[in-house]
Amino acid sequence: MDVVTMNIVESTMLSICREMGITMMKTSYSTIFNESLDFSCAIADANGDMIAVADYCPAQIGGMSLLIKTCIREMADQPVHEGDVILHNDPYRGGLHTPEHTFFTPIYVDGELMG
Repeated sequence: MDVVTMNIVESTMLSICREMGITMMKTSYSTIFNESLDFSCAIADANGDMIAVADYCPAQIGGMSLLIKTCIREMADQPVHEGDVILHNDPYRGGLHTPEHTFFTPIYVDGELMG
């Protein structure tokens, strides 16, 4: 991949993560979300490796990859379908602390799991 295309893809992925955050702020009733930006938004590939993350709360980014990979490993024998939402809040499996909730949704392209 050439440098220009790589930069365009990177910017697009980052923009998607930022749009996720804007949606969270607009649909949340929590002033903690809206004013202190106490959340993170990211995109991971099908293996759980993070490929893009928005810069809302950097303290939460460190545990995200572990959290995603743990969910993938523990749910390996369960089918994940387009439109599914997975909720996680276990601090012993990658969550930062009990009040934190993480929501995952699979990304499919033409029927293939991409992220």
